[in-house]
Amino acid sequence: MAEIRHLGREPRFRRGYSQFLRFVGEAARSAAGRSTEGTPEQPFGREEAPFERPTEVEILGEQGDRLVSACRLVRGCRGAYLEGIRPGPCCLKLDTGRVLWEGEVHEHDVLWAKAFPGQPLQMAADTSGPIYQTTRELRLLDGSLIVKFHPGLEGGQLEIIVGGEDR
Repeated sequence: MAEIRHLGREPRFRRGYSQFLRFVGEAARSAAGRSTEGTPEQPFGREEAPFERPTEVEILGEQGDRLVSACRLVRGCRGAYLEGIRPGPCCLKLDTGRVLWEGEVHEHDVLWAKAFPGQPLQMAADTSGPIYQTTRELRLLDGSLIVKFHPGLEGGQLEIIVGGEDR
């Protein structure tokens, strides 16, 4: 086990090692008859392996059969963004395969011209900083995870907020 832990620290094995720890933790809890489902206190569902907790979780944004965007939430981080989201079916899930949300993304959710017709889109050269307009909001896992839709020119972004509190 010490060699596995040692190899798990190498960047090329880090993701696989994290998935291995999740698998072992799930198997141990399953064998003990304990639930692995999420709660508001532990929205991602598990305490991971009994000997080590992960420091990050990856959220994947898939549309159709392709991965559109991914973001990592590290321990202590309150949020992250999924970029390049377009209208159509969408699935948000953890890198473990657990589905957080599956549904339809509408044009008015992620395309500026449909969400705010006639209003100019803020340009990248604007020095006042980004101003995100929210077109839709989802509350997942009993409100412990918020997903906000922000429109863009050809596609939008999803802001993922952990902890259930708006920033």
